[in-house]
Amino acid sequence: MFLLSCGTDIYGSKQNIRLEFPSSPTMTELINAVESQYDVMARATRPAGYPDVPFKVQTFQVYDDVLLRWVDLYSSSQLANGSQLFCFQPESIWHSDAQGIIPDAKESVTWTTPTGSARRARVATDAGVAPALSEKLRSVFYDVDGSNKGYVVFSDLRAAFAKAEIEFTHATVGDLFNSVCGFSVHF
Repeated sequence: MFLLSCGTDIYGSKQNIRLEFPSSPTMTELINAVESQYDVMARATRPAGYPDVPFKVQTFQVYDDVLLRWVDLYSSSQLANGSQLFCFQPESIWHSDAQGIIPDAKESVTWTTPTGSARRARVATDAGVAPALSEKLRSVFYDVDGSNKGYVVFSDLRAAFAKAEIEFTHATVGDLFNSVCGFSVHF
């Protein structure tokens, strides 16, 4: 097992994660792992009104235990098991790196894209923008409409509650169904 800690700034907050590799990673594997980990974190913590910008690595520095200072990382041969890295992103009006204390590394699940594999492209649904209420309702409706009839029947509603492990009596499900339908159906 080869462990590395990698810090960065995300929206003005220092982050640090522990990455685990089966052996010393190549620079490409390291970049893929860091971008994958921090892109998810950046999208999850993106402040309102900020654009969805994929997390990109511009440069790395590694703390050199012999020189007792940070040095630019040019090659994976500079890495030692347990090294502390810092990842710098390209400067933008939405992001800037600032000096500060790097927190202790948090455990994370490290995933890498095998060398030579195509990188996953972002699609519009990855934009980190919350869906509109109508999209949420449509999604729930399609989940509840079990056989794609275009409408929901009593058995669909019962099945949806059972799937969500919500235990209602037959009568309660009937009352809910009737309140949504606007008319009375007796079961």
